[in-house]
Amino acid sequence: MYVDCEIKGDTRYQDSTRFRLVLRNKEHHSKYSKDDIWIISKVSTFDPSQTFLARSIFYGPFSDGTLEVDCVSPRDARIANKIVSEARYIYALRSISASTEFMMLDTLEEKLDSLPLLPYILGDRQGRKKKDLLPPAPLPTLAQIELRRDDCIDVNARLAETVARYRLNADQENVLRQVAASVITCPGWNEESQHPVVLVHGVYGSGKSFLAAVIILFIQELLDTVNGHREPEDQVQFKILVSSMTNIAVDRILQTLLKLGYDHFVRIGSMKKIAKNILPYTAKARLSSNEELKELEQMLDDGQNSEEDLENIATAIQRFRKSEGISQIHTAPVVGTTFMSSVFDIFNGVSFPFILIDESSQLMEPLTMVPLTRFSCHRLLMVGDPLQVSFKV
Repeated sequence: MYVDCEIKGDTRYQDSTRFRLVLRNKEHHSKYSKDDIWIISKVSTFDPSQTFLARSIFYGPFSDGTLEVDCVSPRDARIANKIVSEARYIYALRSISASTEFMMLDTLEEKLDSLPLLPYILGDRQGRKKKDLLPPAPLPTLAQIELRRDDCIDVNARLAETVARYRLNADQENVLRQVAASVITCPGWNEESQHPVVLVHGVYGSGKSFLAAVIILFIQELLDTVNGHREPEDQVQFKILVSSMTNIAVDRILQTLLKLGYDHFVRIGSMKKIAKNILPYTAKARLSSNEELKELEQMLDDGQNSEEDLENIATAIQRFRKSEGISQIHTAPVVGTTFMSSVFDIFNGVSFPFILIDESSQLMEPLTMVPLTRFSCHRLLMVGDPLQVSFKV
């Protein structure tokens, strides 16, 4: 517990929810994090009527012990303002770090209502009761790959060729065809796109990641053919995001793409957590910082690196020093990142009509909604094993 602390109003902001907490016994900076929950009270017994909750705005106190905090609720703000006017010294407890929870809440509060996919995720209207007087609102028009007759694309033939080339079994073929019908319309084949959400169930080792990579390849090869014959202003742009909770899941799909000969993707995330053979395809996520370059340079000192690892790290370092890859986030047809990294500023202004999520059964629903809302998702493929044992903390 922190004692003899002070709480002061922050005059830099018009609202009255932000305050400056002055700590007398500041700990090492590693003890603090952004979005720590602080319990602040006028009395040492932390009576609820004289206690409020606030979240830290930055990653720790300044050198003078001042920590900027923001009240969690309007009630907390009212109590905080009262304490500021009445008490000289207060008590404070640093509790949990709620960075993930606040990231989810902030993203959903800001953009959830504008998610085109939301009505489809919530369910269709078959269960509406007769007493519902108001007619349902029209469903939003979703982005899709619209082929024309003059594109001369035989989608069925392409599907059959893909199935044969990658030796897909019957279930994998069924998924490929469902995804194709979801994202592609073509005269004479699929006049109207099917449901925008496709769920894929499969046990461990059943080839889900391989199938995900094949689906990406099928779409990209189709787009390459179509855009190769169209004028620039008529070309189809249909960016794909590969995402999951873990770096391993994202990298597994990208590594499969590499094995299949496809490398037109960009990876965003923490350098130390990305597979080394994916590092040459990374882009700088923090535009105003060199921390990622320092991480890569430190990785060269790892004695367990193979020659191939060292080469991959060196390639990534060269790209970062030349600032290569920064603009690719806007031009790359495929991007891979985790849910946590999807809120990085480098993604501002970027949208992904099609999002592929792996290990879906291991995810919290609000966290899954973060990339969907942030990138204005129109088509969704979720892959996972609903019978997989959940992780324990």
